[in-house]
Amino acid sequence: MSAYVRGTRKLEFYHCKRCGCLTHYESVEKHDSSRIAVNARMLRPEDTVGIKVRTFDGARTWKYVDD
Repeated sequence: MSAYVRGTRKLEFYHCKRCGCLTHYESVEKHDSSRIAVNARMLRPEDTVGIKVRTFDGARTWKYVDD
């Protein structure tokens, strides 16, 4: 794994050094309320059955749009 930061420098993006695929990202500053996003496209479809998917505005407000 290798991490890089860009833009507002608030998120660390992790990718595989071998294939370059983005695996996940997480907050640079770690808090109890920090979030981690996992690239679900890297999972097998059968591993995602039953997972609740929520949609949020990650570009501007960081608020959920499916409430």
